[in-house]
Amino acid sequence: MRMVFGNNSIQGDLYNTTADAPLGHSLGLRHEYRWGLYHYCAYILEPTTTGVCSNTTFSLAWTPFEALRDDVSPKYFVQVNEFIISSLRDSPYLGTLSRVAYWLILVATIATICVIPLSACKTTLTFLLAAILSCGSAASLLIAASMWSSIVSHVQATNKTQTGIVADAGQSLWLTWAAFAFSLLSVLPYVVSSRTYRRY
Repeated sequence: MRMVFGNNSIQGDLYNTTADAPLGHSLGLRHEYRWGLYHYCAYILEPTTTGVCSNTTFSLAWTPFEALRDDVSPKYFVQVNEFIISSLRDSPYLGTLSRVAYWLILVATIATICVIPLSACKTTLTFLLAAILSCGSAASLLIAASMWSSIVSHVQATNKTQTGIVADAGQSLWLTWAAFAFSLLSVLPYVVSSRTYRRY
């Protein structure tokens, strides 16, 4: 997930201009924030794109309002709180949905890793187990990608306002959909192999 703010023509210390300043210490907003499964990074876009990332966190809930609030100087907090629309402040919804999606992606990853040695063993039973795990992986990825699509759609309401904040999916959502497609495509060969391979 990616969010881009306006340029630093705003005077004062609302924006941070030091690339390596730590996040979450009320040192000013960055121009661009990017969230992943384990951490988020914030970038200063002018004069060059430089940034810093947060500490790695297992099962990171996606709550953009908290990340932005922690970077804003206390003297701007009231204005920023009014400036940011409700869809970005909906932390219970965004946090819960993103955390469930994270766990589903983790389950799909583990299932896919288990498929590799099973498919190498080449017996009817292992091909059948590989098909079941691939099917489970595809189902988990489908639900997770759908959840993230819902999150992105919910947050992109900010793009229709005059706040200057632009939110988009970034590349991770499309990679999750691609992983779902490949997991789904892998089910058929395993099912066919389990039905035709005659070593038990």
